[in-house]
Amino acid sequence: MKPQFPIISIYNKGLDIIPSDTDLTKATVLAVLNGSANTHAFDGNGQKWTYEFTSDKVNDKFLTRFLANTFYNPIVDIKTNWTLMDKYTLEELKKEISECIDDDDDILTQFIESDDLKKEIFESKSFESIIQQLKKHVFQELWNNETQ
Repeated sequence: MKPQFPIISIYNKGLDIIPSDTDLTKATVLAVLNGSANTHAFDGNGQKWTYEFTSDKVNDKFLTRFLANTFYNPIVDIKTNWTLMDKYTLEELKKEISECIDDDDDILTQFIESDDLKKEIFESKSFESIIQQLKKHVFQELWNNETQ
């Protein structure tokens, strides 16, 4: 079982929109090693998920961790294991996004002021509306490049 895509993924106080499960076929060794601590996703069906990456090419050893944290962090094929947590409310999703904005290092707010972005998110009436606001104000360069 897996979520309905697109999903809003929240990890280490970061945020991303993942359009489809085909976007989760590769990751860095460090992403696999760091696991899924504080990583969860929200889908359009009102379900909250946790997930973790696994790879046959990554062994959790001191040398692998050292290299991945310093200068050798290659991209590997991964599998994504999903675990359904529970239903979520739109208010819960808005709150988590707001916390990400508060903890942001000008990545989410490079195109819009944080208070303005939070206002746009809190005024959204649906998951789809939140996705549209994030595409418009946060990920505009990424989504504009995909549509060209």
